[in-house]
Amino acid sequence: ADAINNAIDSLPEDSEIKAILESRRAEVVKLCIEEYTKEHSDYVRKIEDDRKNEKISQLEKDNGQLKEESERKDKIIAEKDRQLENAEKDLQRVLANLRSSGMSEEEIKNLFNN
Repeated sequence: ADAINNAIDSLPEDSEIKAILESRRAEVVKLCIEEYTKEHSDYVRKIEDDRKNEKISQLEKDNGQLKEESERKDKIIAEKDRQLENAEKDLQRVLANLRSSGMSEEEIKNLFNN
């Protein structure tokens, strides 16, 4: 308020605007303070919004990276599952061949335990 009053007081004495501002000094001070408060509030809100938007952008980026990593791991797991399935099929074929060759279950167990 002091700065506003000083600004009004420092206007030239013959200034038409000075007479108007002096006659409505309280209103002028109030409006200036309210406008400053609004501008300050808008500025602070903009800074807060910018920070929120930056955080959202970073979270979206992080989420994208996590999703890519998850997809990469899912592909690895699927490949390992496929390899395991193929190994199980190969083992079943080997066991079937051993049985068809006349080996007993006991001989097959001994073969794999050694």
